[in-house]
Amino acid sequence: MFNLLKKNIKSAYAESINEVLDGSKVNDVVSDLSYALIDDRGMDSEVPFKKQLGINKLNYSLESLKIVDQYLNYVRANKNTLKKEEFISVVARCGAYCGEVIRRNSKQHWEWITDNKAVELDQRLGEYAIYGFVLYETLTKTFTFPLAKVVKFLEGGAGDDLYSFAYVLINRNKK
Repeated sequence: MFNLLKKNIKSAYAESINEVLDGSKVNDVVSDLSYALIDDRGMDSEVPFKKQLGINKLNYSLESLKIVDQYLNYVRANKNTLKKEEFISVVARCGAYCGEVIRRNSKQHWEWITDNKAVELDQRLGEYAIYGFVLYETLTKTFTFPLAKVVKFLEGGAGDDLYSFAYVLINRNKK
């Protein structure tokens, strides 16, 4: 399931990924993707179960991830009704949003990179499903995988919530 999802996310966003292979626009592309969770006008598809998402409360704060977690609980309970493309859309938009919350609220220097760049930096990552984009902390050379975290949440439930995931990363090494 995970490798199929990785392949489909990459193909769904192939044009954007190809635009950023040199790394210069990755942050912009993923930031735009995260905003598509809040405002899907101009996108190929709307946010699945949009009425279940309190978009007026999505402001890129850590607390706003609790709203996304509630939404993902609903999606998880109803995921069997989603088409493959809708499931991919949920993973990509929610994962990008979670990563942007981390980037915007952390004192660390997180940058979005493509999965190809991640494998280039650490070949061991080639063995894992990465889902197109990875957050990379440039000073500590640490990777984290918000899109994969969304998949884990949808497969495993609230024990894999985005709020706790982001909280740990944002508050790590705070002085």
